[in-house]
Amino acid sequence: MATSAVDICNLALVRAGVSKVISSLEEASVEAGVCRVIYPTALEATLAAAPWPFATKRAVLAPLASGGRGGFAFSYALPPDCIAVQEVFAGRRLREDQKVPFAIENEAETRILLTDHEDVEVKYTARVENPLVFHPLFVQALAWHLAEDLAISLSKDDDATMHYASRANKRYIQTIHQAIALAVGEKQPDQEPESVFLSSRRF
Repeated sequence: MATSAVDICNLALVRAGVSKVISSLEEASVEAGVCRVIYPTALEATLAAAPWPFATKRAVLAPLASGGRGGFAFSYALPPDCIAVQEVFAGRRLREDQKVPFAIENEAETRILLTDHEDVEVKYTARVENPLVFHPLFVQALAWHLAEDLAISLSKDDDATMHYASRANKRYIQTIHQAIALAVGEKQPDQEPESVFLSSRRF
């Protein structure tokens, strides 16, 4: 089980066909430099790719004074750690049939949620950076995501690049599908659960 960003990067390097591993993201090696650049983006992208239970949070939002826009009656600032909105409910917890339509837009460099309901609770995927709380399946997905970028960035052989990058991409997609199925199985909704296919479309 990976316990640090370095562990995850080293797993990705091996999967990318790179023989050298790193001891720190701050070391002067080319491998560490590439990992240092791509790790934050890969982390956020992998978090956004599935409704990971370990990164799922809820928040009750207060309407912005500026009011609604885009045909919606109300607007809300999303929590600063919000990576992706999973569901929006009318009121404070709330049956599954109280989900409401919504849209996400940007305003003055702030992501806002638009809806026609004045009192809403949002269920969202939060930014989580501590590898100690990552689910093992998330570690696998993140490492495969990194491996694809690392293969493209570090390989000097076009055939090897294609082989490792293609394999990493396929394994990443497979792992994300497993994660979506896991997320559906780790909750007990008030009504018939949404299909894995419909859930995956949201990401």
